[in-house]
Amino acid sequence: MGTIRRVVLIDGCSGVQYGRDNEQYSVYRVTLPPVALESTEALARHLLSDDRQWSRDVFDHNGQASFAGLAGAGSAFGGVAEAVAGDTLVIVRNSRGVQVGDGNTQHNKFQIRVASVAIKAVQVSPAAASRAAVDRLCQHPSQATAGMVARQIADAAREHLVLDLTAQVTREVGNPVIPGQPAEISGRTGVQAGGSARAHVRVVVEVTTVNVDRLTAVLLRQARRDLAAKEGTAETPAATFTTPGQETDSASSASADRPAAKVARIDRTTRPPSTGAGPALGGISPFG
Repeated sequence: MGTIRRVVLIDGCSGVQYGRDNEQYSVYRVTLPPVALESTEALARHLLSDDRQWSRDVFDHNGQASFAGLAGAGSAFGGVAEAVAGDTLVIVRNSRGVQVGDGNTQHNKFQIRVASVAIKAVQVSPAAASRAAVDRLCQHPSQATAGMVARQIADAAREHLVLDLTAQVTREVGNPVIPGQPAEISGRTGVQAGGSARAHVRVVVEVTTVNVDRLTAVLLRQARRDLAAKEGTAETPAATFTTPGQETDSASSASADRPAAKVARIDRTTRPPSTGAGPALGGISPFG
């Protein structure tokens, strides 16, 4: 062993490379539970009116990707290890997937979960809901046609949600390469240090299901109201039974819409994929 000129502590981290001329590939996979697609009667009235659609889509959502506990969580290695990279002694503590040395390649896979998500359609463009489907719903309101329009809007909502969460995670990950010669790396995920590092980051967002039941009901109710108004008839009321001398009151109820959620900005970042293999400190893998 040569002369040790510096000491570096890596503590509570996951998926870290230390050394020169290293290459790192990190995939952040975001998995969402079933997403509820919501809307308001105001959107339905505008969508089915003569004004029809807006020039662009606007969707609000409350999806927040959490990195809490990702670094060092569930570590296969909870003790302390030491390794040497050139003239640097690297001490690793309470971490997993730490690779020390020069000319190595590391592959990381990180799983990020998002709690319950609701997305609300605020504006809908012609690209989201086809004019033919909307015309059919206006002329012949039916559950099937309302569901078709709702599913078209859901496809646009899914795309916006994927773009927003991809941008959100990309911003959170930031630049994986730590410049200079840090004395300590603490609580980090998927980073490199030591010089001449090359990092590749990919974010994958998976939206499995978008529930359109609520939007379908809002669209169908509005289409029936509009058609009844055009034909000069009232909507068919629910059946009631009275006896002479009695008065009845009828009222309709609707579920309260959830408050509009925070809108995430869209910002797509693309990183080049590649392959490779390399050793890890003490046989520790990022997900060992």
